[in-house]
Amino acid sequence: MNILNVKINWNLGWNNAPKLQILVDKIPRDLRYKFKEGMFFAEKGGYVSFFAHNGDSDNHGGYSGREFQIVMEDGTQKILRGPWSGRSGVTNRLGFISCVEVNLTENPEEFEQGHIFSGGAVTLDLAEKAIGDLPNVHFVRREKWDGEIYYELYNSAGDCEVCKGFKTYIGLSGTEEICRWCEGTGESREKTKRLTIDEIW
Repeated sequence: MNILNVKINWNLGWNNAPKLQILVDKIPRDLRYKFKEGMFFAEKGGYVSFFAHNGDSDNHGGYSGREFQIVMEDGTQKILRGPWSGRSGVTNRLGFISCVEVNLTENPEEFEQGHIFSGGAVTLDLAEKAIGDLPNVHFVRREKWDGEIYYELYNSAGDCEVCKGFKTYIGLSGTEEICRWCEGTGESREKTKRLTIDEIW
């Protein structure tokens, strides 16, 4: 899997984490999974796939009950009935290859239009390679209270949760506004506080 292009949706003006968007030539399909503590995990060429399921024959109701036929490391096949998507924080905590959730597509038109709704995951190494030429961008390791480990995108200019350190963003009126949250400093005042819509706008 080769990276063809990359950009970041910073979600400026919203209390949402930035999302890395990657255009690749081909997403691997022939994956081999490992299993550990309720997580099935596979990696190939930097692409990562995981499912939350205990491996029994019951349908757990995820993906609307859809069945997934996967291949394990030893070549045996297994059917997961209704697994859940899982999340990178859990796989990172369990000691699998460090990974990051991203928006991933093989479609150049979809990438250019910014309509990348396909969620996916890549290794941290590949994600860091993807942002290598972007100025002032880096990943920060965050460990949550439950031990889950995430790698979050940051702009080196600051860590404000709304303007992401850019100090301004385009408001609902379509004009550029100084961030009301950090008052143009680019830095969070209270990292534990969560904004309401009225506070943002």
